[in-house]
Amino acid sequence: MTESQFIEKNKEKWRELENLLAREEKDADRLHQLFVEVSSDLSYARTFYANRSVRLYLNNLTQQVFDSMSRRSTGIRFSSVVEFFRQILPLEVLRHRNAFLVSFLVFVISVGIGIISSSNNPDFARVILGDEYINLTEDNINSGDPMAIYKDERKVDMFLGITFNNIQVAFLAFVLGLFGTFGTVVVLMSNGIMLGAFQYFFYSKGLFLTSFLTIWIHGTIEISAIIIAGAAGIILGNGLLFPNTYDRLLSLQIAAKSALKVLLGTVPLFVIAGILESYVTRHTDLEDAVKCSIIALSLLFILAMWVLLPYRLRGRDIVRSDLSENSRMHYTPMSINKFEYRTVGESFILAVAQIRQLMGPYMKYILIPALTVFALISWYLLNTVDLNYEELHEQRPSLFIFKYGGASIFLTLVLSLALAISLLTRYLSENRSDLDLAYTKRFFPWFFLMSVVIIAPVYFLSSWFAIILLCILTPQFIFILSYLLVEKGNAAPEIIRSTYLFSVRNYFHFIPPIGIALFFSWMLIVLFQSGISSYIISFVRWHEIFEFQILDEIFIQQIIVVAVVLLVIPLLYFLLLSTYFSQRCWTEALDLKEKLKKFGEGANVME
Repeated sequence: MTESQFIEKNKEKWRELENLLAREEKDADRLHQLFVEVSSDLSYARTFYANRSVRLYLNNLTQQVFDSMSRRSTGIRFSSVVEFFRQILPLEVLRHRNAFLVSFLVFVISVGIGIISSSNNPDFARVILGDEYINLTEDNINSGDPMAIYKDERKVDMFLGITFNNIQVAFLAFVLGLFGTFGTVVVLMSNGIMLGAFQYFFYSKGLFLTSFLTIWIHGTIEISAIIIAGAAGIILGNGLLFPNTYDRLLSLQIAAKSALKVLLGTVPLFVIAGILESYVTRHTDLEDAVKCSIIALSLLFILAMWVLLPYRLRGRDIVRSDLSENSRMHYTPMSINKFEYRTVGESFILAVAQIRQLMGPYMKYILIPALTVFALISWYLLNTVDLNYEELHEQRPSLFIFKYGGASIFLTLVLSLALAISLLTRYLSENRSDLDLAYTKRFFPWFFLMSVVIIAPVYFLSSWFAIILLCILTPQFIFILSYLLVEKGNAAPEIIRSTYLFSVRNYFHFIPPIGIALFFSWMLIVLFQSGISSYIISFVRWHEIFEFQILDEIFIQQIIVVAVVLLVIPLLYFLLLSTYFSQRCWTEALDLKEKLKKFGEGANVME
């Protein structure tokens, strides 16, 4: 192209870079992107317009970028903090206002559930808040000081403990957004139900106003911060579930960037709430007018910061510029080609996308039927267990060993795993998400045998020996073999041998996927133990389906373990198979061979 055409084509981004360099506060991401593009233009100008002024102009422009980087302060300036809370954070709130609304509604509805449940069942507060807390509070009420629990003399320790605990709750609500916002909703519901039960407990004692004016001194900011952290988790989950036209990984990165800004905005809120709870709430003898003033000022602060300020930014040019920033970037759709080398992160994002596509059929064919059958068999076995109350507390019988589970639980676990492998393998090899009779009849016996190999060591042998045996067999060997069985149509001895040798030789490459699966297993267990299990256990207790209450806990815990394992199996399967293909691409150049095979079949830049 001519020099004038080159200038006309690129002048807008050059002008944008000039304007960005002139600002005191610069968008680092946009600056980096423009710098890369202008550097490319400079290289082009050096080649085709070496003696023209456009080359000098671009050279000077890129030099200004380097100069601005060298002048940048290494510390955190107060003006940057002010700018964050005055403009950056309100823009994120405005952009994701629907997430904030959903978080608020979920929390309010959960508070209502807690209130209604407490009014219908006087013991509900004990289930949610714990016997120790209820007994201590009742003792304080009887002694004439219902709010004595806030009068701990260790003010500093109390402040640090409260602040850390609140930040931990917020971080949990944020991180669990990676489960497609489901985990965040559970945390919001857990805290909302707890608040509703808490307030109704004092209402039932005739102390609603006393408790309200005391608790909401710090609770106004604290509860608001939890709702805001929930919104951050929903933003994160939406970025994963709804990538729009973006690559799912890049969509998650964009959402995570916004969500982290929102989460960062809650830190000072939790610090303020901790100070109020540790140093102000303890003074229960304050005048009601003073308490009302603190609550009102706290509410006004939250509304001004998180509602009014974002609302005032509506329609401004800076909002339109900020919202269109991502649209200027061009993304390529996610590749689902198996014959492609991927990093661990790329494999994880692909696995999440595959799970999302398969989750409906997986729940229909595997998860719901398996949990239903397991629950029925577990109910029968626990009702027939020959142990008294003391022995139950000492031994806590597990249905995952042959002594208590017997053949029925073993067959249930094996059939569930075999069906899961059948569905996952068919999806990966044939891109189908159903199980017809012909496919099942042909391959299911092999999958059943593979499932026996995985489950039998844990079920029949001691734990340490089972772990060692599983490490020798390697789970990747079973999953890779299941795929090759369908791909090749048979399980010839040579295929079994070569697959096992491949699994052993590349053993350390499969450790990160297994580690990711274990991490998400832990996250799911934390999620279920963050309040869900106690609600389910209380529901079971109300219906008295077991003679001893400890059997309620054992029953629910066993079901949770099966649910966690079945939920993690697809993640582990897709991660291990993606690693398998990546390693084969690395060692055998399968991706290059695939491209060469398709060379000439259509329009391609490579040609």
